[in-house]
This record gives sequence, structure tokens and C-alpha cells, in this order.
Amino acid sequence: MSNGPNKVAGRLMTLRIGKAATLAAAGLLCCGIPVGTARAQSGGVDGWGVRSFITATLTLAAGPASGDADQRILGLLAVIRISNHARETQFYGDIPINVAMLGPSAEAPERKIWEDERCHQRRGYPKASVISVSGTYERDQSHLEASLRHIGLKLPADEIMPGQSLTAGRDSAGRFLAAQTRTSRSHVVILLKIYTTDCIL
Repeated sequence: MSNGPNKVAGRLMTLRIGKAATLAAAGLLCCGIPVGTARAQSGGVDGWGVRSFITATLTLAAGPASGDADQRILGLLAVIRISNHARETQFYGDIPINVAMLGPSAEAPERKIWEDERCHQRRGYPKASVISVSGTYERDQSHLEASLRHIGLKLPADEIMPGQSLTAGRDSAGRFLAAQTRTSRSHVVILLKIYTTDCIL
């Protein structure tokens, strides 16, 4: 399994993604744009289906020499909302990712946070969105609270920014789609990767 966002094998394709690092492809909607493939929409007529799993890597990006960005974060919690719907399986829920401590320029190990319960027809990839990030700064014990921007509400002091890119690649764990987002003030970076494996229905 890859140790970070830079070790990606295979051909990469870059697409725009929408707010909250929403991952979507193959028969779903990404930023309002349908991105399907004939194979993904085949509905398992060839007897083959797919199972997916999602991994997450949290990093605290290097920041200025002073301020919040040079402090270690204790009790870091990122919440990922996952939605996956097919005839054979249904899932919708929030998955917490806990990191006891994360320092500047440090990276928490990549971890699997969710996996399909069973093989299902090819109805596109799951959707995964970062919906909240929180923690406590070690030095002054101040609270970190990053959230999404909402129309009609005041802009968050620490905003979960739109994802930077959607890439497709392959590593030792298999083929995947990946997207990365970060918080605007605390500089917490979240890399989400959706892996897919073929299976017999």
C-alpha cells in the first residue's frame, strides 16, 4: 500500500472535483458532470462485479514559523461521510478517523476506513466526503474546528477546502481513484483513495 499521495503508479488523469473532496466516478455524478464508462455500467451481465474499499492518509502540512500551523495537534479527528448504493448492498454513514497526535510535516499511516460488505454490480464508485476536522493544539490547548462552507452562513475561520484533484492510478493494493483536500487555517491534509477489485457475483 502507498505511504503517501506522491507514490502513485500507472497513468494519472486529472479532473476537477467539487467541494468537500467528493469522490465520484463511473456512473455517478462528479461536480454535476456525469463520468460513466460502458464497463462500469454493464450491470454485471458478464458475471463479474466489484468490491470497493477506501483508505485515508492524514498529514499536517508545513506552515509558517509562528501561529497555529507550527503546533502539534492532539486528538485529531476527521469525519468522512461515505455513500454507496447498489442492488446487493447499501451503505450511508459517517466514519471517524482518530489520530492521537500529529506534528508539523508529519504523516499518519495510511489506513483502511471502509470496505464493501459483499460483491455487487458495477454501479459506480462510492462517494466519500470530508465533513469535519477537529482537535486540540498542544502548546496553548486551543481548539481546532474546521467545517464546510454553507451558503447563507458566515465563512468558517478554518474551512475544509474543495478537493484539489481526482486521479486514477494503481499501486501494490490495486487500482484506485484519489482526491486530496485540506483545511484552510490548520493545514490538515486528507488524502482519500477508493480502491476497486473485481469479484464474481
